[in-house]
Amino acid sequence: MRALILCAVRTAQANVEAATPDSTLPVKPADVLESIVMGKFESELSDGKTLISSNEAGGSFSFSIVGGLSPSDIIELTMEALTWLQDQPDPNNPAVYPSKRIKRLRASFRQATI
Repeated sequence: MRALILCAVRTAQANVEAATPDSTLPVKPADVLESIVMGKFESELSDGKTLISSNEAGGSFSFSIVGGLSPSDIIELTMEALTWLQDQPDPNNPAVYPSKRIKRLRASFRQATI
């Protein structure tokens, strides 16, 4: 799922750079994922990876993720990614690489019973 989100973030960043005033390119990661959910995509298996591409009026985008995914798997994965993305503090710039959390357990014998 994080790979799909990373691809959506990078695609949106590239679209921001390539956007013209009259283009309808998706410029937010959520827009890229929503265009996949709305069925505006094609998927094919290429070199062991699933290639996802979309052609819209203002332009096109494509990226590849892990292989062997059917269109329904892609939509299900995309819905999970959208849900995760919308729960982020900044959905347009999510923390795709979260910081590592270290949990330490401390033993306490203070309330031990014999």
